[in-house]
Amino acid sequence: MTVQTEEIPMSTSFQQMNPSTHLAARNKSVPPVTDGHRALIAQMQCALEDLQNTLTEADLPPADCYPHSGHYLSNLRRLKFSHEPASGFYDINYIEGCVEIGTSMLSALELLTSEELACFTQHFLLHETLHVDQGLYSSSWYGVQYASVVLEEMDYFADAWAIAVTIAWRLRVAPEESFERITRNRACVAVRGLQVFDQIDYPEKMAQIGDARLRRYLIWYTQYERLLATRSYQELLDTLYPRICVEIATLMGTIDSDGVKEITTCPDEAQYFLSLNGVLERQGDMPGFDIASLFNGILAYDDDVVMTQIRYAVMARRSLLLPQL
Repeated sequence: MTVQTEEIPMSTSFQQMNPSTHLAARNKSVPPVTDGHRALIAQMQCALEDLQNTLTEADLPPADCYPHSGHYLSNLRRLKFSHEPASGFYDINYIEGCVEIGTSMLSALELLTSEELACFTQHFLLHETLHVDQGLYSSSWYGVQYASVVLEEMDYFADAWAIAVTIAWRLRVAPEESFERITRNRACVAVRGLQVFDQIDYPEKMAQIGDARLRRYLIWYTQYERLLATRSYQELLDTLYPRICVEIATLMGTIDSDGVKEITTCPDEAQYFLSLNGVLERQGDMPGFDIASLFNGILAYDDDVVMTQIRYAVMARRSLLLPQL
């Protein structure tokens, strides 16, 4: 999520926008349509239908975790992918029940395995459909990029929702799979989805990252590590709710042409900050933890490096973040 200084005109089409970040796409070149793109759409349609045909109200989190409207499942079940790739990024039309995926996004999705693609598709559409209940859709999101803190919270709950739903669903429809395997495969999708979007512009390594985008990575890497320690679905819900806040501070940056604070380097004196249930925790450099490695690992999509640092920070606060251990 990013803050911009100029209003996006109402005439701006989805071909020029990335609704996931509310930021005009940096990569202006549009990849040509290929048979591989069409094959990916067919796989995504199968993953969507698998979810639509078997998902029930009982798989949704209870209202005391996060409420949803009575139309949520019907909105999801009406969706169908357009067979042909679009010329832009993506668009979801809930009135007509149509999902269009652009060649830029499809080219990034080619990096995923078949299993990752199915997980991503299901998470992505569960997340986006919750935005309708949240009041974020095509007629309301123009200009909402100014409210980066609000959008960060909405996206957190949409990601938490998608993770909780897909895990509950898989536990029911695939009883042969262990809770641990299902959780590992589904809890990582929030981070993997961020990487897919960012690899459109930076296939190998991000040259810089917006401060709000960085917070979202930090939140979901931290939550992934916590979710791996859960041993039941109730523990999983207790980990996803309430919301957690994570950031690296203090980071200096430059303001780009869209008004976004872009960060390229992490100083040694920066620290990892976390808040949960009104409790503040912080972690600076010391043997076993290096804040620059954490930051640079995120930019390089290096999960192993990032998780080594996140694991240190989480285990050091075991009583708050891992009460089951």
